[in-house]
Amino acid sequence: MKMAEKEQISNAQEYKVRRIKEDEKIPFTAHLAELRYRIIASVIVVMLMFCACYYFIDIFIHILERPVKSAVPDLKLTFLAPAEGFFVSMKVAFFSGVVVSWPVIIYQAWMFISPGLKKNERKYVFPFVIFGTLLFFIGISFCYFIILPLGLKFLIGFGQTYWLANIAVDYYLSFCMKLSLAFGFVFELPLVLALLGKMEIITSKQLREGRRYAVVVAFIIAAILTPPDVVSQCLMAIPLVILYELSIYVVRAIERKNAETETAAEETT
Repeated sequence: MKMAEKEQISNAQEYKVRRIKEDEKIPFTAHLAELRYRIIASVIVVMLMFCACYYFIDIFIHILERPVKSAVPDLKLTFLAPAEGFFVSMKVAFFSGVVVSWPVIIYQAWMFISPGLKKNERKYVFPFVIFGTLLFFIGISFCYFIILPLGLKFLIGFGQTYWLANIAVDYYLSFCMKLSLAFGFVFELPLVLALLGKMEIITSKQLREGRRYAVVVAFIIAAILTPPDVVSQCLMAIPLVILYELSIYVVRAIERKNAETETAAEETT
C-alpha cells in the first residue's frame, strides 16, 4: 500500500474520534467517517426516544386513531394476526421517536455540512435547527389536521359504496405514519433551498426559470409519496409548489443581504 493511502486512512481514523474544526482541510475518507458519526449519533437519540415514547404508547396510538374516527365515526379497526398488535405498537413508538428526535437530527445534519460553509455562515446553526424543526412539525400538522381527514373520508367513503370497511390497524397506522413523515420532509424544501442559496449554489433566477419543471416534479413526488388518488396527490403537490414559490423570495432576500454585506465590506476597505 502506498504511503499516501496509508496516511489518508490514518487521518480518517483520527477524525472518527474527534470533531472537525473550522477551516480544517480533511480527506474524503474523513468526511465519510464524520457522516457515519453523525448518523450513529442520530440513531442513538432516536432509539432513546423510541424507548421513552413506548412508555406513552397508548397516547400516541390514540392520537393516530383520531383522524379516521373523525372521518368515519362508526369504523372499527381490527388486527389480523396474534402478534400484529405488538409490532404495530413498536412501529408507532419508532415513528414517535423519530418525530421527537427531529431537532437533534437537524442539528447533526448541520454539524456535518457546516465545515463546508464560510466562517460567518456557521453561526446560523440555531436558526437552521429552529426553522428546520418548525417546518417539519408544520408539515406533519398539515397532514394530520387536513390531509388525513379529507383523504380518509374520500377513500373510505368511496369504498363503502360497494363493500363493508374492515381496515387492519397495521395498514391504517402505517398509512398515517408514512404520509405524515412525507409531509414533514416535503415542508423542509424552503430551508434546503435557502441553504443552497446562502452557499451560492443556486440563485433566485435559476429557481424562477425552473418553475415549470418544479411543478411537474412536485406532482411526481406527490404521486410517489401519497396514495393512488387524485385528492391526496393534489393536497401534497399544491403546498409543495407554494413552498417552492416561497423559496424563491427567501433566496432573493438572501442574495440582497449578501450583496449589501459585500458592498459594506468594500466601503470599509
